[in-house]
Amino acid sequence: MNKLGNKRSTRGNVLLWSMYDLANTIFSMGIVSLTVIKFFTLLGMQQGLSWSQANLLAGLAGSISTILVAITVPFMGALSDKSGERKSKVIILGSICILTTGLVFIFSNFWFAYFLFIIANITYQWGNLFYDAMIPHICADDEIGKVSAIGVAIGYFGSFIAIAILFILPMVGIAEHTTLTETGAPLAADGVTIISASDIILGDFLWMWLICAIAFFITAIPFLWVRERTQKTPFSVVQLFSEARRELVQTTTNVIRYREMLLFMIGWILTVDVVNTIIAYMLPAAEDAWGLTGSMPLVLIFVGVIGASILTLGIGPISDKRGPKFAFLIVGIGYLLTLVIAILADTTDPESGGLWLILLFIAALVIGGAQGSTWVANRQMVIELAPEDKIGQYFGYSKLVSKGGSAIGLSVFATVLSVTQEATNNIPFSYRIGFIVLAIIYIIGLIFLMLVKDHHKEYLEGERAPYKRNE
Repeated sequence: MNKLGNKRSTRGNVLLWSMYDLANTIFSMGIVSLTVIKFFTLLGMQQGLSWSQANLLAGLAGSISTILVAITVPFMGALSDKSGERKSKVIILGSICILTTGLVFIFSNFWFAYFLFIIANITYQWGNLFYDAMIPHICADDEIGKVSAIGVAIGYFGSFIAIAILFILPMVGIAEHTTLTETGAPLAADGVTIISASDIILGDFLWMWLICAIAFFITAIPFLWVRERTQKTPFSVVQLFSEARRELVQTTTNVIRYREMLLFMIGWILTVDVVNTIIAYMLPAAEDAWGLTGSMPLVLIFVGVIGASILTLGIGPISDKRGPKFAFLIVGIGYLLTLVIAILADTTDPESGGLWLILLFIAALVIGGAQGSTWVANRQMVIELAPEDKIGQYFGYSKLVSKGGSAIGLSVFATVLSVTQEATNNIPFSYRIGFIVLAIIYIIGLIFLMLVKDHHKEYLEGERAPYKRNE
């Protein structure tokens, strides 16, 4: 049993803990954000599927795994609380994620690889849940915010590593993946000659599975020496399921009866599904919708990560002063402006392609900052709306809702792409319709968020939910 002798954290222990954030971010950025959609689209086409079929399945892979995670979140939360120990579960789940990720490189049959990714993504998200739950057990209560911020900051280095891996692979002799025409036909390396689907090259996207698995493993090793305060207690699986089900029913009932929280949760599920869909499809859209070639899509993603790591810092003071509702409004404006650019952008236009390229980089910077700021505003909104004795329940429910939202967004966007591409045989046009649908969903979600009564003034004056005043 690992015990932390002093309740206050040490820099060394926090660093060891944070290294797992860096390590699993290599998976989330390198595989989920940069590889999955394009890899399964090309692999499916290589093995006989059409672009619309393969792309739809690629989008649904994330949805399927996220739905399964959403269903099991209450049970996993109960397991974390009851077991009194989380480190070993992070290690086991992380190891399964690493193994299944690496196996995709070896067994790249479409359906087997598809199954392996679903397992990898589920274990990655479960591992993250137990990792987050370790925070109060490696530091003092008044250090939680600081330690959490350190983990996030160090985690961003995982994004840089993942982008660097995909950027470097062609430089060391790994063939670049096959590109497609606007109609979905595969092109030879010269970018002009159309080739048969069986000649599609997975190249760097195939190698990403192996290299990211190795990088995840190496960078996660320091986590083995983390010291966590533990208090193991006996429990039964039946009891865990019972308590998880009871808590889920109770919290759902409370949310439905509590108007402000219900409005917030509806707005949250609609906006967060757009956020996570944009993250998943940013690289495919850069190539297939906006016409970026070579290393330019990766540079665009890199700018987005810079935005996330820098601009997110600015929303904290704004949210502290003006409240989370105002923060959501700022973030919403940023998302909608970037979606307008995404809908209209075309870098292949000889007259305005250069201008669109500049606007896309500005949009990437804004969307990166908005993505990080979304979670900052969400945390503060939950804290201000939830009664003090139920903050943990509502945070868990918010996480469950966000997982469900991610699954919905990915499924809707993938379906829109598939249907419109089949109807028009034009991939850029299908992306534009998809972005229009996302914009509509986000606007509806933002309206619900703006309907939430602003209690920030009362909160700063020391009041806590449920608030007595209804100004």
